[in-house]
Amino acid sequence: LVRISLPMNCANSFGLISSNAGQASRRFLIGLESDNAGSNKAVESTAGIGYLSPMTATTTTPHIWLDSEQRAWIDDTNVKVIEVVLDHLAYGWSAEEMHSHQPHLSLAQIYAALAYYYDHQAEFDRLVETSRRRADELAAHSAGSPLRRRLRAAGKL
Repeated sequence: LVRISLPMNCANSFGLISSNAGQASRRFLIGLESDNAGSNKAVESTAGIGYLSPMTATTTTPHIWLDSEQRAWIDDTNVKVIEVVLDHLAYGWSAEEMHSHQPHLSLAQIYAALAYYYDHQAEFDRLVETSRRRADELAAHSAGSPLRRRLRAAGKL
């Protein structure tokens, strides 16, 4: 589920807070929940306005969803956002170039993945650096493996 929250003053200015005249309780929209199928459900509270704490606004990116481990995926594909990001970082490909190499992704999906990356760039850059360090460690650990020795002896490394 993707949760979209609006600050109360923003929700009020859009007429999203409703009250029933003459009744003791009011209903306040405190957010929306959206599933991957695009269904939206209002999250409401009957608590008085004094009991609601300010909410922070969260953003969503079309074509992107998060799995239970908070990994970003591109809708209707088995492609993670990090895969598109790595193509962009490693090869310097533009969205159009990525589309020519991966025609199963629409330009909208690729641009959404890049937008999500730039919105969360510090997190992705940390992940890429951690993965690079881990790959270097594994390569150093396997440098003297029997397979590498045989490949070196055969002149293939």
